[in-house]
Amino acid sequence: MKKNLAKIIGYFVITALVVFILDRILKEFVVAYLINDITIIEGFARLTYSENTGVAFGLQLPFLVQLILVPALIIGGFYLVLKHLKIERLSVLLLTGAIAGAATSNYADRLIHGFVIDYISIWIWPIFNLADVIITLGIFTIFIFYGKINRV
Repeated sequence: MKKNLAKIIGYFVITALVVFILDRILKEFVVAYLINDITIIEGFARLTYSENTGVAFGLQLPFLVQLILVPALIIGGFYLVLKHLKIERLSVLLLTGAIAGAATSNYADRLIHGFVIDYISIWIWPIFNLADVIITLGIFTIFIFYGKINRV
C-alpha cells in the first residue's frame, strides 16, 4: 500500500509542478515581453497583458475574502474528489494534479502581486490565462466523464 500511495502522490505532485512551472514561465514571459497587444485573429483573439484583481470572470471581491475563499474552494473540491472518485486512477491524478498546479499558480499571483496576470483575450470573454484554461477544462472533464472516471 505504501508503494502504491507513493506512486499516487508522485503522479499528482509531478503533474501539479509541471503545470505550475509552465504557467509561471508563461506569466513571467508576458510581464517581460508583452508590451503591446498581439493580434492572433483580427477582431476575435489577441494576447494582451491584464491585471485581474477579481476572481472568476473578473468578479470583484475584497482581497482578504479572495485569500480565504480560493483555498477553501480548492480544499472543498479536493475533498469531493477524494470522496467520490477513485483517486488511484491515472486520469483522476492527472486532472486533479493539473487543476492544483494551475490554481496554485493563480494563487501565487495574488500573494506576490495582489492580482492575477491574464493575457489571453477571446472575443467577448474576460481576459484569462493558461491556468484558467486548465482549471476550467479539468473541472469540466471531471464532471463530463465522472461516471467513467468513478468506475474501476
